[in-house]
Amino acid sequence: MSEKHEPTSKAICACRSCGGSDLVEVLDLGRTPIGDAYVKTQQQPQEQETFPLRVVVCTNCSCAQITEVIDPWLLYGAFTYKTSISPGLTDHFENYAEALHRYLQDKANSFVVDIGSNDGTLLSCFMKRNCRVLGVEPASEIANDASSRGINTINGFFSSDIADQIVAKYGYADLVTSNNTMANIDSLDQFLEHVSTILNDNGVFCFETGYWPAIVDNLLFDTIYHEHLTYFTLRSLDAALKSQGLRLIDAEKIPTKGGSIRAIAAKQESKHEASRNVHDILAEEIWRGLDNPDSYLPFAKRVFSIKKEFKETLRKLHSQKKRVCGYGASVGVTTLIYFFEVANHLEFLVDDNLAKVGLRSPGVYLPVYGTEYLYQAKPDYAAIFAWRYHRQIRDRHNEFRNQGGKFIEFLPEFRVQ
Repeated sequence: MSEKHEPTSKAICACRSCGGSDLVEVLDLGRTPIGDAYVKTQQQPQEQETFPLRVVVCTNCSCAQITEVIDPWLLYGAFTYKTSISPGLTDHFENYAEALHRYLQDKANSFVVDIGSNDGTLLSCFMKRNCRVLGVEPASEIANDASSRGINTINGFFSSDIADQIVAKYGYADLVTSNNTMANIDSLDQFLEHVSTILNDNGVFCFETGYWPAIVDNLLFDTIYHEHLTYFTLRSLDAALKSQGLRLIDAEKIPTKGGSIRAIAAKQESKHEASRNVHDILAEEIWRGLDNPDSYLPFAKRVFSIKKEFKETLRKLHSQKKRVCGYGASVGVTTLIYFFEVANHLEFLVDDNLAKVGLRSPGVYLPVYGTEYLYQAKPDYAAIFAWRYHRQIRDRHNEFRNQGGKFIEFLPEFRVQ
């Protein structure tokens, strides 16, 4: 982390999508440190600041958001996640590029800009289709890595200066993409203004982001952490886009990250017509009453019920002198460990991501090992925090169970096997 930026945060006072002031709390996950602030093993542990993790819903546009905004330099200055390590995302982006190719008029020389381009996985798919590409990525190590592999990348936060630089040096974009970044942006109005700046008159802006109804329906509360400021409905996205002269022309619910939405927008005066999908999804959201805080009471009740069962299970195992580790060391795992209050019942974490191996987890400093450590340490139980991959984990580590180990799952249903 940069020494110039001390831990700072601010509380929100208005909806990020529509500016409304009636924000009602629907879920309180307690306090956590920054979810991806894993530290090197050799570093002397220092107490990490924790921040509230509360979700409020706007009664005007149904946008969900957390109440605390942390200095982005603290969140992303040493960001390590790479798109290419997530199971299935590389294939997903290949299909994504193919689907969007129909919007490009000059298919062989179209200009594509990806904001929050990470390691350039998506842009590489457009490069194969002979497009000119440019990434914008704030994490310096990841941006430099992408550039070294021939994917032209600007290292920095997307800003008015960078938008002007893009137009002056490269021209207007035929396609702007931004995937799994919209939820991380505090000044959403400014971001969309900059998108409009670099987009040509008939260009399109396509983005994917976590979908709040899917988070509620699929109990994806581990996707709630401080990097994710906003949890969108299509209705809230519609409000945010309209405020900056953009309009929805298509939308689609997609399965990535447990439940997301892909939306496509264009300038108000563009030639593009809106698809039926936009109308249908908006109508469904209104029917569900997503702007009514009371509609989330069952969701909150279920989340706390899962906590109670999981915490009690680990407490009993601990009292029986059973050894338990956690499987997973992602940013969302920090949310789960703190919310469940189980750090004292875990010996260590294992993860397939080599970038996390050799580190210690935020706040509670659990050591992170590679998954082969399951067979060396031989714990009695491994709690699957990476629960969306529970089938792959069980299949890959059947030998762990053959040796007497058991996996603990808490979602989609509670079981020990």
